[in-house]
Amino acid sequence: MRGVFITDTHLTKQAPSSRIDDYLTTILDKIDWVCKFCKEKDAHLFIGGDIFNSPILSAGVAHRFIEVLESNDLKV
Repeated sequence: MRGVFITDTHLTKQAPSSRIDDYLTTILDKIDWVCKFCKEKDAHLFIGGDIFNSPILSAGVAHRFIEVLESNDLKV
């Protein structure tokens, strides 16, 4: 079994003050790239650490994250 491990994505609607881009979209695009890489290599995706920045999160943030995973039909 092949696997790709990512960690501590800290998804949040509120961008860190040092970021000038659309933080959430940038991170979700990176996760989407990793998902596509996993499909290409027939690998499982393992997500460790903090997926979200806070235990209390926006439903929109969770929904967008789930959309990325489901659109790639991965073994997560």
